[in-house]
Amino acid sequence: MNGYWRQAMAWFSVHTVAAMLCALLLVQGVSAQTAEQSIDLSSQSGDVMIDSGGIWTVSGDLQGGIIVDAGAADVTLVLDGVNIANDDGPAIAFVSAGEITVQTTAGSENYVADGGTNEMDAAIWADANITFAGEGLLDITAVNEGIETTADIVIDGGTILVHATDDGLNANTDGTSQITINSGTLFVETTAGDGIDSNGGIEINGGTVVSYGALVDGNSGLDADGPVVINGGIVVASGGPMAMIDGSSTQAVIWAIGNGNIAAGTGVVIMNGDEVVIAVQPVTEVQSLIISTPDLDPAAANELFLGGTFEVDATSLATGAVTDAGTAGGTLSETNPGGMRGRP
Repeated sequence: MNGYWRQAMAWFSVHTVAAMLCALLLVQGVSAQTAEQSIDLSSQSGDVMIDSGGIWTVSGDLQGGIIVDAGAADVTLVLDGVNIANDDGPAIAFVSAGEITVQTTAGSENYVADGGTNEMDAAIWADANITFAGEGLLDITAVNEGIETTADIVIDGGTILVHATDDGLNANTDGTSQITINSGTLFVETTAGDGIDSNGGIEINGGTVVSYGALVDGNSGLDADGPVVINGGIVVASGGPMAMIDGSSTQAVIWAIGNGNIAAGTGVVIMNGDEVVIAVQPVTEVQSLIISTPDLDPAAANELFLGGTFEVDATSLATGAVTDAGTAGGTLSETNPGGMRGRP
C-alpha cells in the first residue's frame, strides 16, 4: 500500500472512531436525562433545581423549595418521605415541563408547606397538566392555595390532605381547565376560599373526596365555571348558594340541610332504615352538605340525623360502626338550598 492510501486509511479510522464516540456520548446524554435519579434533600440548602425530564425521587427535609424547569420534557417527581417548607414561595414549583406526575411511594408520609407572597401562589404550583398518583400520604399546608395549575389536575391515587387559606385545588384557565378525580383519597379544608375550584369543569369518577370551602363569599366545596359531574366514589362537600351538580352525572346526589347552619364537629348521618348510608363530622361550619355515594338511593326512605357522636378519620368520615346517630332533624333534598337540582 502506497503512502497515499495509508494516509487516507488513517484519516478514515480516526474520524470514524471520533464519530462513533460522539454518537455514544449523545446516547449517554439522552439516557442520563431520562434515567431515574435521586436527591437527598437533607443534604441540600435553599432551593433545589431540577432542569431536565425523567423520574426524580426525592427524600428528606428541605428548608426551601423544589423548582422544576425542564422545558417541554415530561417529569415524574417521586416523593419518598419528604418534609419541604418554603418561607418565600411554593414548596414545589413546576415552572416548565411537559406532562407532570407527582407520585408518593407506598407507606411514605410527605409534608409540604408554602409561605410568603409570590406570583406562584400555591404550595404546589404548575404551568402544565399535573397528575397525582401513588400509595403514600401527601399533606399540604398552604398560606395561599394548596395545588394550583394553569392547565388540568388529575388525581389517580394516594392520600392527599390539603389545609389551605385560599382554594384547596385550583385549575385556573378560563373555560379549558379541568379537575378529574379517578381514585385515591382527597380531603380539603380552606378558611377563605373554595375547596375544589375549576375555571372549567370538575369530574369525579371514583375514590373518596371530602371538600370543605369557607363559609364566606358564596364559597363551596365544589366550584366550577363548567359542569360538575359525579359518576362514582364517595363524595362529601360543603354546599354553597350556587353549587350545582350536572344532570349528566350517573351517580345520585343529595343535599343534607340542617335547621340553620350545621356547626363544625356536628355528627351528620344519613340512614336508610337501620343502615348507615354515610356518617360525617364536618370540620367547618356549613350551610349544607352535598353527598353522593354508590349506596345512596334518593327514592329510598332516607332520614337525616344530627348531633351523633362517632369516631372519624382524617377526612372527617366515620370509622367503624355508628352506634349514636343523633336526633332526626333537618332535610334531605335533591334540590340544593340555592335552588339548583342535584340531577334530573
